[in-house]
Amino acid sequence: MLPLAGLYDRGGPVRLAFDKLQRGTVAQVMTPDALVLMAHAACRPYVLKAKQDGALYPARWRALPRSFAVMYLDWRGEWRLPTLNGIATAPLLQGQRRHQ
Repeated sequence: MLPLAGLYDRGGPVRLAFDKLQRGTVAQVMTPDALVLMAHAACRPYVLKAKQDGALYPARWRALPRSFAVMYLDWRGEWRLPTLNGIATAPLLQGQRRHQ
């Protein structure tokens, strides 16, 4: 199974998100619904149907089942995600000493 882009392992799958109240990046714990949203941002799952001659064709778009996301989250230790050890931030220089 390939790792999901943008996800990290911090005792469970997390993604980096900007928090306006904290004015910085935080590790957001992924819920089943958040995983479904992330999957739909990356791809569009669809249902395959068979014609009478046996050939398969994409019949319609389909939501990724929430049960798949729940199973993925329960698959502890098998996520194969990069480890997120911490988040480092630094203030931006302002005034005449502007970093470019």
